[in-house]
Amino acid sequence: MPDLSCCHHGQPPSAARTPTAIRAARRISAVTVIAVIAAAVVRPARTGRQVTSAPPAGNTLLPISPAGLATAAGLAARFAAGYASYRYDQSAGSYLARLRPLATASLYPILANAAQAPGLRSQRARERLVAHTEAQPQSIRDIQAGAVIVVVRVSQDISSTAGRSESTAEYAVTVTTHDGRWQVYDIELAAAGNQGGAAG
Repeated sequence: MPDLSCCHHGQPPSAARTPTAIRAARRISAVTVIAVIAAAVVRPARTGRQVTSAPPAGNTLLPISPAGLATAAGLAARFAAGYASYRYDQSAGSYLARLRPLATASLYPILANAAQAPGLRSQRARERLVAHTEAQPQSIRDIQAGAVIVVVRVSQDISSTAGRSESTAEYAVTVTTHDGRWQVYDIELAAAGNQGGAAG
């Protein structure tokens, strides 16, 4: 896979003071998150045969509602698929057009600089590289009020002058919300990307 891991620019503003309880949610699977919410909703606490107390509503267990979490995970996957898909004969403007509505104002210039790098474009043209990509959310690395880091698995089907090949990688995609709108704040290979939490 060509090196696309160029878009890291630190933690989102909301990560500066992450509460310990929220940091504990780091690196749990998306399935586990939903399962915990569902269990809290359908199983009241019991002592013997008596219900002692009603559980909190599912959306009080996390700083983001289940619907918001699903939206963030879906956006992360769509963005990662678009980010890792390209054609050697596609203009930078065409490539960026599908990413711009999904990216924050701070991330877009970084994407634009990377997409227009002469070395990257000349390599793709020389090798006639075409990558078709599928992406699936794999886990939640961190959950905060207004920000989620989603680990997304990207699978590429790549054709070039050398033939066809397949490539798989995982990206850490940071998604933030402002005024009810979710956008991608950061994307980087998961091994090097935003780990969540905070310093100080």
